Amino acid sequence: MHVDIDGAVRIARVAADFGWTWTLADLQPFCTKTGWRITKFRELGAELTTNFAVNRQDASASLPEGIRRWRRDRSDMDQLSIFVSDVSDEADVITQIDSALMTMIEQFSQELGPSAPSEDDSHPTGRWDLPDVVIRLNGSYPSNRTPWLGSLRLELVSPAIQKLRDNADEMLEQQLRAEGRWVEEIDPPTDWPEFTARLAPALGDLPIDSVVSFRATGNRYVQLGRNSKLGHSSVEVWCEVVSNEFLEIDHRMSAADEATMVTRGWEAPTVEGSANWYREIPSPPSELERIQLAEEITAALSTTLHIGTPAQLTVEAWAGAPTNPFDVSALGLDPYLKK
Repeated sequence: MHVDIDGAVRIARVAADFGWTWTLADLQPFCTKTGWRITKFRELGAELTTNFAVNRQDASASLPEGIRRWRRDRSDMDQLSIFVSDVSDEADVITQIDSALMTMIEQFSQELGPSAPSEDDSHPTGRWDLPDVVIRLNGSYPSNRTPWLGSLRLELVSPAIQKLRDNADEMLEQQLRAEGRWVEEIDPPTDWPEFTARLAPALGDLPIDSVVSFRATGNRYVQLGRNSKLGHSSVEVWCEVVSNEFLEIDHRMSAADEATMVTRGWEAPTVEGSANWYREIPSPPSELERIQLAEEITAALSTTLHIGTPAQLTVEAWAGAPTNPFDVSALGLDPYLKK
């Protein structure tokens, strides 16, 4: 695995001195300074091409999730995520990542000052909180999808966004207690079968005009709900799985993943219909239909979107409007926090 340490240190220096506004207007001046180029603007940010000496020269700039109307010169930006090493399938990739991280953290610290303590007990991480940018170093480790595939990532994060992430749990508890909606924590499901077992009963209790959204990093999400069907007295339980149009680069579905979605009965995204993968069943669903839909949702999350465990999910649930949440604490998942 080749790691472009010198290139990463150079970018850290540029990022530390750059006058960030944390809007998309930063991208062209930053690319001019670094020698990078903007490849494509998309709904949730932009794709960049770097000049690192690695086999993946792509990077992404992300906007807060959920933004649909935006301008390139004004829209807020969360962070830049950048490959600074080869994406490797070598058998000892985990050891290589950890060793390279320790070397990079030492060199970054010579330029930026001491790193904050590692946020991961099992692997080294680096973090430098500067006035206009939070600089982070971390590893992307093998998963069930790619047993021997890993890389090193450099992240440039908005200080405001990082502060929200750091304080998210405390702020949420204070908010829920103030609103009288605080419930005692329920342990998250330990595996996907347990998640399925908790989800199936909940599908029979969805309020009309409700939405339940399961989310994970990389803008991976599955949404479901129960809506009145236009022109009919019945209601439908519907579900959609995010498509590649909205997924971040390193979490997009492969051709095999998309073929699996078709095989399992999901309707493919269309221009005229849903922009995501879609399915629906009559409501109220029978017990068998609830179990089958829960199994398909679990398969989409774990197998197609390659989310490692249910504990990596957050959940949001509301009926009628986002300001009217309903209780899904029995699922044992952390609430989704809007940025």
